[in-house]
Parts: sequence; C-alpha cells; structure tokens
Amino acid sequence: MSNPLGDWRSPRVGGSTVSPADAVALVVGFAAVTAAVLVAHRAPTTGYEVSIYAATPVAVWVGVGAAVACAVLVAFTTRSARAWAGALLLGGEAFVVVVGLPVIRGYEFYSAGDALSHMGWIRDVFAGDLALADLIYPGLHTVAILFHRLVGLDLDHAMLLSVVVYATVFVVFVPLVAYALTDNATAGAAGVFAAVLLLPINNISAHLVFFPSTMAVFFFPFVLLLAVVALRDANGQRLTPVDGLLGLAGLGVLFVHPQQAVNVLMVFVTVSVLVGVYRYRAADPSIDPLYRHTAFLGAATVGWALQHERITETAGAYVETVVEVFVGTETESGGAISQRTGSLSAIGASPAEIAAKLFLPGAVFGVLAGLLLAGAVVGWLRGERDRRALLVVGLGLVPVGVVFVLYILGNLQTIYFRHLGFIMALVTVFGAVAVARLVEGTADRGYDWSAVAVALVVLVPLLALSVATVYPSPFIYQPNSQVTETQFSGHETAFAYDNESIPYVGIRSGPDRFRDAIEGTGELGSRSVRRSSRVPFGQLGGNLTAVFDGPRYVLVSDSDYQREIVAYRGLRYSERGFETLGTGPGVDRVVSNGGFYVYHVDE
Repeated sequence: MSNPLGDWRSPRVGGSTVSPADAVALVVGFAAVTAAVLVAHRAPTTGYEVSIYAATPVAVWVGVGAAVACAVLVAFTTRSARAWAGALLLGGEAFVVVVGLPVIRGYEFYSAGDALSHMGWIRDVFAGDLALADLIYPGLHTVAILFHRLVGLDLDHAMLLSVVVYATVFVVFVPLVAYALTDNATAGAAGVFAAVLLLPINNISAHLVFFPSTMAVFFFPFVLLLAVVALRDANGQRLTPVDGLLGLAGLGVLFVHPQQAVNVLMVFVTVSVLVGVYRYRAADPSIDPLYRHTAFLGAATVGWALQHERITETAGAYVETVVEVFVGTETESGGAISQRTGSLSAIGASPAEIAAKLFLPGAVFGVLAGLLLAGAVVGWLRGERDRRALLVVGLGLVPVGVVFVLYILGNLQTIYFRHLGFIMALVTVFGAVAVARLVEGTADRGYDWSAVAVALVVLVPLLALSVATVYPSPFIYQPNSQVTETQFSGHETAFAYDNESIPYVGIRSGPDRFRDAIEGTGELGSRSVRRSSRVPFGQLGGNLTAVFDGPRYVLVSDSDYQREIVAYRGLRYSERGFETLGTGPGVDRVVSNGGFYVYHVDE
C-alpha cells in the first residue's frame, strides 16, 4: 500500500556501522549527562532556593550542555541509524535531567499553588472522603496514586515523578509525530530538540508542576501520533488496534483535563471535515477521515461534562464571555496582563524583555510552522498531494487559534495561556518539520557540515533560552516554586496548636493551600470558609495591632523573604519590614523551625 503521507525519506540515515567520530561523541555525551546526574544528586537542597539554576552546581549545567552539543552534532551528521538513535536518546536523557532536577536534588515538593490543593484531593481519596470519579480531572491524580501505592513513594514525591513522566511522554512522541508525518529521519531528530524546548510552558498559566492542564498538553503528542497512524490506515477495516488505542488515548486526555480534550476534539473535527471533503472531491479513499474517532471523543466529552456540574458551569461562563465579545458588551480587557505589566515596570523590568525571554523561542517556531503550512497550502493548490496529512493536521491550529483570540478579547483572566500551551504543542511538531527542511535544504547530497550549522544556529540559542525559563527564577522576575520540608512541618505545627477563632494572614496569601495539602480539602474544590488573607502591602514593618481589627496569626517563611526581596525586589514588602517583624508591641513569635515562623498579633 502506498504511503498517503508522501515519501520524504532521508537519504543519509540507514547504515548500521557507527563511525569512530560518532562513537567518541556519544561516549562523551553519555559520560557528561551521567556526571551531571551524580553531581546534582550529591548537591541536595538544604533550604529554600530562590533560583534552582543558581543553586544547582555549575558542573551540572556544563554536563547537560555538553551532552546536548554531542547529541545535536551526531543527530544531524551521522549516516548510521544506530548512532542517530543514540544521539536522540542522549538528547532525551539530558532533557530528563533538567525537568527532573527537583527530584534529583531532593526537593520536598514543587509548587505552592494549585498543586497543593491537588495533593489535598488525593488525601481525600485515601481517606475515603472523595471518589476519583468525582474529580473533573482524575487522570493525573490516578498516576500519582499508582506511583505512591505501587512504587512506595511518598505522596509528594509521587506527584513530582508524575510531572517528569508526562514531560518525558511529550519529548518521546513529538519526534515520532514529526517522523510519522514525513517519513524523514531529520524531522525525527529535529523533533527531539524541538520538544526539549518545552514551548507549552509559559510560566503564566502553564507551568512545569503538578498541573492537569499542562500535563494534558504533554500527553497530546501521543494522541496525535495515533491519529496520524489512523489517517494512514484507510484499509476499510471496521476496527483496528490503533482505533482502540486512539480511543483510550482520547479518554486519557479527557480525564487529565477536559478543557484540553475540547482542544483535541477541535483538531479532530477539523481533520475530519478537511479529509472528508478531499475524499469526496478527489475520489481518493487512501486517507482515513477519523469520523469514528472524532465521534467517540465528542460523545465521551459530552458525557463526562454532563456528569460534572462544574464543567458545564465553566463552559457556560466561557461561552457567555465570548458572546459578549461579539455583541460589544464592555469587558475589563487586559486586566490581568496590565496588572502584571504595571508590576514589572515598578521594579524596573521591561515587559518587552519578559516577553522576549518567555515567548521568543515559541515565536520563532511559530513563524517556521506558519511558513511550512503556507508552503503546504501553495503546494496543494498546485496539485501536489504528498503532504496531505501534514496540511490537514496543521490546519487543526485554526479553530484552536480562533478560540485563543476570543478568550483574549473576552479577558478570561490568564486562561488563554493554557490554550496557548496547546497551540505550542502543535507548533513544536510543525516547527520541527520546518527545521528539518532547512537542514536538508542547505546540505549537499552527501550531507556536509552546513546541516549542522543550520541546526546549531536555529536550535542551540533557543535551547539555552528555553532551559533558562523552564523554571521560574529571578531571571524572569519570578521566585522558584520550591516547597521545603520546613514549610510543611511549620504549617503542621501551626494547624495543630492554633486557636481556631484567630484568622491567619500571610505574605501575599494565607496558608489555605497548605491546609488543603496537609489535612485534605474537606470538600470538593476549596474550603467554603476562607480563614486567611494577607498582610496589607507596605504594612509588614508597621504597627500590626493597628492594621487588623482583632488578633491574627502572621505566617512567614524563608521563601516569602526570598520571593519578595530577591525576585520581586521589595515591590510589596520591604526588607526592613521582614527584619522588624516581631519587634513591635503586641507581636510575638510563637512558632519557629528555622525556615518557617508564626507570629501572634494581639488585639
């Protein structure tokens, strides 16, 4: 059977003999990445680190950089299939070291936000107070529970490992999708190095933490690979193993995060319509329109939504907001972004600088993907049919992009950056194919060093910038998301011996997330009575007995100090405020464990 995706095979990769130069490069690369792991493991965290980059030994970054350089060198020059596969494995291992740093360096937990509430829901499941089916996204929680039960990891470490696993799925299947769309080894190699850019991460509403929306995006390339294989398998069978796997994979995305499943469904609908029109007009049955897969995922999504009122309410609110955009109802457009822009300006940072750091790699790949798809459209109009699947899958970006724009216009807080993360997953695939075409287009038939030059010029600078922004750090004016053992133990002590009639206040936020993680949520969602708030901005060093209308517990941790003074440069709370806290009248320190402190404020 002819390949409906076209035959764009690399003429250079196929031999089995590994050259001495390739062998040396691979040995050096694997030795470097192994050394990086050992050095990182022997430099465990000893407290809160405002930057995981600065706290990690330089030797780790040197080892990772050397491994990536060797991997790029071999992947784009070798004629050996074994060396090519080894180079891709090496690049993938270097990536796992980076995303696994919190695990390798012994972090207690990572993310002091939503992930703590997710931990609380899992504790509720263990306690029998919550069924997994009652969660609107039980998939990621189920994986963490499996690691906890089967492997014997502590719950917090099981959750950290779940993030590493999903990120690894992304890096494994992006190159496979690129290869499946092109049958080209160079596209597969470019796919690995494009995937390690982690373009879906933007640290606004898509984070490398236990966050279901982001993990669903990481899982999407697996679904996309099965969809591409199903497109090629138009042999008239009613049901194939790929059909079954694709159905299960679709459910996997749905159970990890329904919102991202809707994005997948939009891609499937687009592919079905375009392929259906093509089959009708060209009388060509060689490509499958994915009708049954689209119908199955659509029915499953609707059925799951009808069982969970929160999904239907949220969807209704989104639809209402989008309708308001069309009818011209006033919205607070840009509120969230303008607030962040104002804060950046206040600490002397340029919004353009932050945009470049966070979005430049994605913008470059977006341009490359756009040019690739534009070329596919032109080729289609000229009668070329060898890139049909590349085109129809690529056009799946259109409806998701339209929804993204509508969400921006409707000012749905920062929710649209979740959709941007999904878009970036597709952009990663097509950007990788574009890079492969650039590499092969600049090389002679014998493949000289110009191929490596293009790969280095396009990929390496973007890799360096992406690695520097995968984790929040002062480089992007954000604090590290590390949660220390002293924070957990300090909160446990505070909750065990507090006076329940006295509310909590914290620096920017109270301890509700930690209460969720330690005691469980008590009910699905968040606690019905929020007992905590924050110390008013600028009042930390003032007379707190006059600030509040009654007694309070004030919670402060080392991470609060590092975040406010180092990352945010004293924007909301001054260094003097931290230093003088507890010295004023009516304020006494009642809990201290070296990294976490509780102060009691009298009436």
